[in-house]
Order: sequence, then structure tokens, then C-alpha cells
Amino acid sequence: TRCFVPWPPLLFITKRNKLILSLPFAVSVTPAQHKNMSCLQIIVMFLPALIVSFAFTTSALNSFWCESIQFTVNQDTDVDDSFAVESLHFGMWYQKRTRIVENAINPSYLEQQQSCEEWTTDADADGTLQAIRASSLITLIVGGLLAIILWFRPCLVDRISKRTWRAIAVVYMAFVTPMQALTFLLFQSNACTENPVVALIEHTLNREDLYETKCSWDQGSTANVFATFLWFSTGIAMIYVGEPLSPQRGPPEIQTVTYERTKMPDGTVSVNEVAVVKGTTVALPTKDV
Repeated sequence: TRCFVPWPPLLFITKRNKLILSLPFAVSVTPAQHKNMSCLQIIVMFLPALIVSFAFTTSALNSFWCESIQFTVNQDTDVDDSFAVESLHFGMWYQKRTRIVENAINPSYLEQQQSCEEWTTDADADGTLQAIRASSLITLIVGGLLAIILWFRPCLVDRISKRTWRAIAVVYMAFVTPMQALTFLLFQSNACTENPVVALIEHTLNREDLYETKCSWDQGSTANVFATFLWFSTGIAMIYVGEPLSPQRGPPEIQTVTYERTKMPDGTVSVNEVAVVKGTTVALPTKDV
């Protein structure tokens, strides 16, 4: 029999900033290669790699998707439904493509497409937003590089010490996780409180207070919650599973083997094994510390 272990999903970001998530594939592991491990134990061995893959994916979604925060139409403003889109969506680096359609006869109106583009105006990015962007990149770089170790865990059997393994786990819990959590400061940056794109749209359309003055929660921020939780869970899983080690062999045993010796007519002797009786486990010698 073979155990099929789900392997990390892969994330692709196309030139148009569209996210494509490939399906996880399976790694076939023969339990005979790990004689003292069940299929469930083998799957648990790959648990940190699986968790860190989803952590990296959700972190990338939060960083490079264009729907982390949104500005909804101000409920106190009387606006024709055909004039403005219901909400404007933004991320740390990108915004949902929105353009102003100007018409010489009819009033100008907004048109939104289902794709992302870089911020149309980025000159007013404050220090908080710049720090958030740096934090998101550091999270992906550090977390992604360390994830390579987890993905290639089968190749590191007996090659990485317990101290190093636990140090990596601590980095995930004490560094990568807080760096990911810092990106929630997006709600305190001017991207949320004084968004220059929203201000430009309202100025161009000559409609003040068309949208709410402060942003609200969007889907990318939900991904951020999962990313923060999964980065921390990666460290916990590493400590729980432990560093990659060779499967432990069973203790030596004493066994009684009975042979039958037969002398043939031609003078040759034939020796055959008749029975094997397993005995008790041999106690290993203890060492004084």
C-alpha cells in the first residue's frame, strides 16, 4: 500500500495581476520506507509544509490583491445608480480598475472592471502605507525562503538539528507572524482615511462626499486574518512534528533458531532451518551521565 500525501498548492500571479491557484498534488510515500510509521503519521510529518503553503498563499492574496479595503457609496448622498459604482476596492499595491467615462451630452459616470491595476496616484502614500508594503514583502520573502526547508523535509532527514528546526519555528511565530499582523495598519494609513484616488474621483466628478470618508473591511483583509493565523500555526506544527529524523528501529531481540543437519548418501551434508522462536527484547546497556 501507499500513502498519498497532499503537497503544497502553487500560486501564480500573471502579468495582469490575476491570481491562479493550482490544485494541490499528491506525493506517494511507501510505508515500507518508514517501517514504524502509519500512513496517518506520515501525513502528519508533512503537516508543516501544507500549513505554510496556505499561509504563503493567503499572505500573497492580502498583499497583491486589489480588494483588501473598500469605500462604499455614502448613504446620505442622493446618487443615481447609473452614475457611481457601489464600492471602490483597494489593496496595498493595487486598486480595482475604475475609470471615469466622460460624455459631452450625458453626465460623467464611473465604470468598474473585474481586474486590478496599480494605484493611479501614489504620490500621497504616507509613511504608514510604505511601512505596511515593506512589512508585507519581508513576510513573503522570509516566510517563503524558510518554507523551502519545509517543502523539502524528506531530503533533510538527519541533516538538520533540533535546535535549528526549533529556531525556524520561533522565527515563524515571533517574527513572520507579527510582520504579517502589521499589515492591518492599512486601516490607519491614508489609503483608508484620506485615499487620494477616491478624492481624485470625487473632485473630477464634482461630487463631494460621494463615498464614505473611511474605508471598510474587504475580502483581502479576511485573507490577512487567515495568513496571520497560519504563519503562527506553522511554527506550532513544526514543534509538534519535530525535526526530520530517520525512523527508529525496533529494539534488538534474542531468538532461537533450530537447524536440521542431514548427511546425504553421497557424503555431502545439508543444513536446513527448521524453526525460529522469537525470544525477549534485549535490554540496551545504560550509560552513566
